[in-house]
Amino acid sequence: KQWYQRRVRGNCDSTMTRSCRETQTVRQKNERCQTTSDTSTQMTKTGCWVSDRQDKIIIPGQYVSADEKFAYMLRQVIILQSYFRRWKAKRYVDSIRLDHIRRIEWEKKEEERKRKEKERRLKEEY
Repeated sequence: KQWYQRRVRGNCDSTMTRSCRETQTVRQKNERCQTTSDTSTQMTKTGCWVSDRQDKIIIPGQYVSADEKFAYMLRQVIILQSYFRRWKAKRYVDSIRLDHIRRIEWEKKEEERKRKEKERRLKEEY
C-alpha cells in the first residue's frame, strides 16, 4: 500500500498557486534570548581587604584527548554489556533449571499416578 499526499479540495481558480510541499513546510528560526547578567569579583587592594580563607584552589587534571575519551567510553560500554549479558544468561539458566525441576516433579507424579491406576485395575479384576 502506498501513501500519497492528500490533494487539496475546493473550488480553486486554476490561476491561483496551489498548495505544494514548500508552502506546507514551516521553517522555524531559533533565536536565543540572552539577558544581561552582571557579575564581578572583588580583589584585595589598598583600603579594601578581602579574606581568602573560603577560596578554593582548583588544580587542573590530566588532559584527555577525544580519542582517549572515546576509548574509555568504549571500554565502559563493553563492561556494561558484559554485565547485562551475564544477567540475561543467569535468568535464562534459572528458567531452564526451574523447567527441569518441574519436569522431574511431573514425571514422579505421573509415575505414581500410573502405579496407583495399575493397582486399582488389578484390585477390580481380582
